[in-house]
Amino acid sequence: MITEEEIAATTAINAYEVVQKLRGNFLSNRGKTTILGKSSSTPVVYVDGVRYGEILSLRNITSTTIQSIRLYRAWEAQQKYGNDVMGGVIEVTTKR
Repeated sequence: MITEEEIAATTAINAYEVVQKLRGNFLSNRGKTTILGKSSSTPVVYVDGVRYGEILSLRNITSTTIQSIRLYRAWEAQQKYGNDVMGGVIEVTTKR
């Protein structure tokens, strides 16, 4: 997890830069996730519990609005968000 304090200590402008600087492994490709090849091998982005987009959509989230960023690995993501997130989930919680 990346906390609000860690985010504030960076010079990052958006969520993608925050993750890249603090936990670059969150952005990694997980490789082939199914034998059918229909699931993304990179994490899907959720913001405040709602599906937001693919990994590059993190660039649209201003760092000053973020409370935390958490990576859910595939098995955790499937339990929370369903079977179509084989590459995992990057969950962004905003300062609502």
